[in-house]
Amino acid sequence: MEKFKDFLYRQNDIIIVLIILAAAALLIFSRITLIMEYPERAAAQNAIEAAQETTTDSEAGGEETPADENADGENADGEPEGSGQENPEDE
Repeated sequence: MEKFKDFLYRQNDIIIVLIILAAAALLIFSRITLIMEYPERAAAQNAIEAAQETTTDSEAGGEETPADENADGENADGEPEGSGQENPEDE
C-alpha cells in the first residue's frame, strides 16, 4: 500500500492533466455533431429569410420590372421611363 501512495504522490500532476484532457475531449466529442450541423442550419435559415423577403416584395407590388416596359421605353401606361419628368404630350 505504501508503494501505491508513493506512486500516486509522484504522478499526481500527470493524473490531473489526463483527467482534464479526458473531460475536454468528452465535451468536444459530445458537441461535434452540433458544430458540424451548423452550416446546414445556417443555409436553411438564409433560404427561409430570402423566401420571406421575396414574398413581402411581391406583396408590396409597387415597383415595375423591365418586363413591364414596351420596346420604345414606355411602361404599360404609356409614360416614358427614367426621366422623372412629365410627358409634354399629356398636358
